[in-house]
Amino acid sequence: MTTLLKLSLPIVLLIATSCQSPSRRMPASTPLPPATFAGTSGAMVLPERWWEVFQDPALNALIDQALTGNLTLQSAWYRLDQAAAIAHRERADLFPSVDGSTRASRRETRSRGGSWHGSDTYSLGLAASYEVDLWGRVRAGNRAQDADTQVAAYDLQAAALSLTGRVAEIWYRLVLLHAQLEVIDDQLETNATYLDVITGSFQRGRVGAADVLQQRQLLEDTRSTRILVESTISLLEHQLAVLVGQPPGTLPLPTIPRPPPLPALPAAGLPMEWVQRRPDLLSSWALVEAAGWRTGAAIADRYPRLSLTVNVETSAEKVRDLLDNWLANLAANLVGPIIDAGERKAEIARTEAVLRQAVTNYGSDLLAALSEVADGLALVRDQQRFLESLDRQLELARQASDQVRETYIKGSGDFTRYLTSLTSQQRLSRSRLTAYSDLLQEYIGLARALGGTWQPPRPDSLPLTFTSAEPSYPDAPPHD
Repeated sequence: MTTLLKLSLPIVLLIATSCQSPSRRMPASTPLPPATFAGTSGAMVLPERWWEVFQDPALNALIDQALTGNLTLQSAWYRLDQAAAIAHRERADLFPSVDGSTRASRRETRSRGGSWHGSDTYSLGLAASYEVDLWGRVRAGNRAQDADTQVAAYDLQAAALSLTGRVAEIWYRLVLLHAQLEVIDDQLETNATYLDVITGSFQRGRVGAADVLQQRQLLEDTRSTRILVESTISLLEHQLAVLVGQPPGTLPLPTIPRPPPLPALPAAGLPMEWVQRRPDLLSSWALVEAAGWRTGAAIADRYPRLSLTVNVETSAEKVRDLLDNWLANLAANLVGPIIDAGERKAEIARTEAVLRQAVTNYGSDLLAALSEVADGLALVRDQQRFLESLDRQLELARQASDQVRETYIKGSGDFTRYLTSLTSQQRLSRSRLTAYSDLLQEYIGLARALGGTWQPPRPDSLPLTFTSAEPSYPDAPPHD
């Protein structure tokens, strides 16, 4: 054994001195615009848990419930567990493997005299094997799998971010629809009162029957609008229940608050800072990292592999004598490709193509994300201007309706003009709430586009595996 070790050690040292450290093959950097988004300097910075900007305890409670009860999000946790377990399994290749064996046998022989003689043999053995990672192939493969785990972690964060946005969107649609019901109920009361007035005028012969019928039609039209709003509320409540992981119709909703004031316009900030808040972009870059490491592993696979094996075995006819005699064997095995018909070269070409595709996808995702933020900022500003225009129209419609109504009730006005002004005012009142609901939806979409790197809570129903440590961020996406 000593002689074998003396012979093999110089060979191992000679090869090890020519080793290259594991590296990844990375493409050229992706440039990012250096300036801030237009009009966002000095604006409010969203908190990591962006929905807290509304200061709505009911919304906070619903989102907390969704983050632990949503089944789609739980599925994302399981995907992260799978990726982490695979990385843990692949990491074992960095260490030697040791196997133990034991054997007991009995041999019977028959002499010429016909008698049988038996002998027992007992043996113990240990076998260790280890691949010396000369060119970094194993380490590159492990780093690639670690990047895959990061992808699963960022996909989980992206799913959680999308879930919070969806819950907030449905919740505030419910809030605004309940406000619609209050407006409609006020309009029903107003239309019923005017119907009584017009009916009295008809009985005194001051107006025709057509005026009464048209006012009744307006009252019935308002009632049908209320039915549609109630139907939409029921559907949204069902959707909200599913989002938090409960069957439709079983979610006890908190008290519906008044529509919240719109928070200040959030700041997008520098794109390089903002990119680090987007889990989908971080996931896209982690895919680039994984592809780069796999390309490095494919390149290293073209070089020889050195494996070391050690076998230690003892045998004896009696168990008590097992430890007396040992046989040790150390072997170094160097295997390298000579002719593979271009298989490894083709694999390098494939992984490099995957890497280029990952970089292209990252650039596409980055442009789409930049567009989402820019569009979100523009939509919020334009919707605010539209809402201000509706407010001015509504005030003018109220003034006109009051004057036309007084003129008509006194008997000197035209009913068609009165009906037009009344329906215009009521339509604008409902349109104003719809526009404010759209403004909240656009704001929520912008907040979601700005991202957040908070870690969603792990549901208690999921067992802890290899994800106990929080995922670390990969290298920042390159920029010029």
